Amino acid sequence: MKRTITLSVTAVMISQSVALAQVDRTAEVADQAIAQAQQNISTLRVNLQSLDSALAETAATIEARDNSGGITNGITIAGAAVGLGLSALTYFTAHTGREGSGIGAMVGLATSLVATITSIVTGTGSAVLKEDIDTAAIDKQLEALEKEIAANSQGQSKETSALLIQLSASVSGMRSSLQAYQKDEDGTDRTKLMAHISQGLGTALLFYSATQRNASNKTILVGGLLLSAGNLTRIVAGMSDSQAEMVLKEIKSTRTSLRTAAMILE
Repeated sequence: MKRTITLSVTAVMISQSVALAQVDRTAEVADQAIAQAQQNISTLRVNLQSLDSALAETAATIEARDNSGGITNGITIAGAAVGLGLSALTYFTAHTGREGSGIGAMVGLATSLVATITSIVTGTGSAVLKEDIDTAAIDKQLEALEKEIAANSQGQSKETSALLIQLSASVSGMRSSLQAYQKDEDGTDRTKLMAHISQGLGTALLFYSATQRNASNKTILVGGLLLSAGNLTRIVAGMSDSQAEMVLKEIKSTRTSLRTAAMILE
């Protein structure tokens, strides 16, 4: 009988020890999960600060790009406008058959060519002055942050989860704005390049026609059309509104969200 009691007490003590050990392991796992969550939030906060600095650099580059080449761009537009106007006036004078139209046409053509060449040179200078913007690199950082926010949204308090959701929306909007800005800039650059090519070809054909006695009317016509089309395209491209102001506002808003989130997550 004593043995039975002794065994029963031993069994109870063993079961209690096992239960306590399980509680200890559960508490240990919970503590590890909390510590890991805190570490993840700490890493996220560091990444928020890093992205804030990267966005500040991007904003500075965009602003510098938007402000650079202002004078040369104005001269480029003016040269293209003068070239376009004189080429149209030259054709009008030549076709009306007025007295001295031949000399007037030659003078007008020469002046138009000079103005267009000036537009080409200053337009090239304006393009060179503009800084390149590596939006692909900042987009990768934004994408990585989106994934990190999504991964850390689980298991957080309601307040933290709500904050991370708002932050994710802000980052997503920033990505869309940067992509739209880059697409717009690329389109404008392509348009300006095509305008330069058209201006250059038109100038070359008209210069050739002016130096050749037996130049065909077709060559003169094609050269004039290319010159006029290039000048007109260059005027439109030069006067088109940049999306810089919009994206700079978006960057400012996103940076405010990043700094606020980093402060709250401390």
